[in-house]
Amino acid sequence: MGRRVGVLIMLGVALLLMMTAFRVLFMFFYVSHAEGLSVADGLFTLVNGGAIDLSAVMLLMTVPWLMVTLSTVCGTGVWWRRVLRAYLLIVTGAMSAVFAADVALYEVVGHRLDVAALMLLAEAAVPPSVMLRYVGLWVAAWMVSGYVMWLVVRGVRRFGEVIPRRRAVLPMALMLGVIVFGAGWGSGHIPRYGAAYFSSHPFMNAAAVNPTMSLVESALVRPDYSPMEALAQRQMPEPPKPQRVQPADSLASDSVLVEVAEQMVDSLAVDSLPREVNEPQWRRMLSVEHPNVLMIVMDGITRSDFDRVEDGRYVMSHLNTLCSEGYLFENFYAVSEGEDNAALVAVTSGYMTLPGAANQDIPFKCERMTTLTAQLDSMGYRTEAWCGGDLLHNNMRAYLYGTGFDNVVDSHKLLVYGVMGGMDDAVVLPMLTERLMESEEPFFGVYVTNSMDVDRRLPYTKYDNRRSNAAAFVDEQIGVMVRRLKYSGKWNDLLIVIVGDADGEVLGVPMMMVGGAVDGFGVIERIGSQADLPRTLAAQMGLSAEAFPYGEDLASDAEREAYFTFKGGYGAVSGGDVLRFRVGQPYYVPDSVASAVRFRTEEYMWGVYKELQER
Repeated sequence: MGRRVGVLIMLGVALLLMMTAFRVLFMFFYVSHAEGLSVADGLFTLVNGGAIDLSAVMLLMTVPWLMVTLSTVCGTGVWWRRVLRAYLLIVTGAMSAVFAADVALYEVVGHRLDVAALMLLAEAAVPPSVMLRYVGLWVAAWMVSGYVMWLVVRGVRRFGEVIPRRRAVLPMALMLGVIVFGAGWGSGHIPRYGAAYFSSHPFMNAAAVNPTMSLVESALVRPDYSPMEALAQRQMPEPPKPQRVQPADSLASDSVLVEVAEQMVDSLAVDSLPREVNEPQWRRMLSVEHPNVLMIVMDGITRSDFDRVEDGRYVMSHLNTLCSEGYLFENFYAVSEGEDNAALVAVTSGYMTLPGAANQDIPFKCERMTTLTAQLDSMGYRTEAWCGGDLLHNNMRAYLYGTGFDNVVDSHKLLVYGVMGGMDDAVVLPMLTERLMESEEPFFGVYVTNSMDVDRRLPYTKYDNRRSNAAAFVDEQIGVMVRRLKYSGKWNDLLIVIVGDADGEVLGVPMMMVGGAVDGFGVIERIGSQADLPRTLAAQMGLSAEAFPYGEDLASDAEREAYFTFKGGYGAVSGGDVLRFRVGQPYYVPDSVASAVRFRTEEYMWGVYKELQER
């Protein structure tokens, strides 16, 4: 049994070293992209990419393990070595082909290998020099890696049966356990496309990609753009005239259902605040041109939570009091009813998720987004994103690093502080507060709350109702943070943007701008959405607001609607109505106003889709 286990270990080590060698060669070919990086950074890249390599190796080792297990029952002859050698020859050939295509196409497509990039080779849509480089690299890599595997297998001799067979059970079970654990541990570092997003330097993340895993995952995990493709394939009709009922067009006649629901707006929490401050000075909401900025995305907190009353008091009493110190936007809406982390993408980039297709699922496109972080980075801001949960979920770490955040802190990085598992806000917010107070650079931070899961156990029992209790807990932790900041020297030049996120079908969310950097106070009744925040902040801070084409400046006079998506469709909040357009069903349009809103919604969504495809 010792020889059998030794063969498996040798094969695993050889495959892992081969993948590591391919990674080193990739970094060597594109060393010009590593400007400013040190040897230590290169080793850090190999370690992080090695987790993905380990997962790939363990998956490839399942076939040799099955062969070795079979040999304990029936023994082997020369055929066993030949079959194993053929298998390894196929594996090295495929991996060499993927490596060669990855190196040859990297500068052509601007990102690591996926299905879309591979189509360029299949269609011969690349220059001849690229094709020659690809063929040359493939042949050379296959010859070298195939020869190494031939040497590894050369020492394998025939195996006899194991008698008694129970002697083989424990060693083979242990080897299977190693394979399963290694594959699972490695895959835990793969958010999308075989990459470990761990650095704010884009080349380090790119070099950590395992091209084979990237290719496989891009084939298996593909966004569903079919609703938008149906929209993009037709000519946009002329805008409907308000006085006429818009007739059904080719898309609407058999694919869209419009539902009109009454918009319910609860009474204002602080009734004494002036509504819709019309004086010119409110257009300039900030008294500091370049303040420190902290955006708090309250995951799962809707307007109904903000207005919830228990025992005659507001459940979120701290925020209801805090909103009197700044601007409260009463008619504010989420960009998605159910897509995880859609709010985080919207408030930092102005992009909304499309029906069935999240932008962060395509990391290389995220890197080309115009974001607040990119603009603030050029002004010397330190940009950080914090969350007590797992940002590998839904590929958010890839999005945050890809869009330029200097540092991303989630439950994985917080393990450094000795905290295990997902952390609630009482643990993470004090750390972020300390970080903000200690920062000597201008600071832009985003925090995503992590305590609204009504099923998780919180160190808090204020209310019997779980949702009320969770909302009150989030509210109290934000209140504690605000009190600390007010007594620090950071408050006077600090802007805090607090925004909720949708939970199920509740679209209305609270949004307020408070802090020492805010000039004035009041309630703004005009409609807005999470996608409007980047453009609004850019305008207030003297940045390029035009760089965010899919939002409006909330301080402008422009008429606006709030657009959103949901599973299977998209919609808009306009005036007193919430309209939903479902794809794939018959439709009904009640009047010309709804027809006009439908037209504008489709035009907006089509623009987002087209820009995403061309990015």
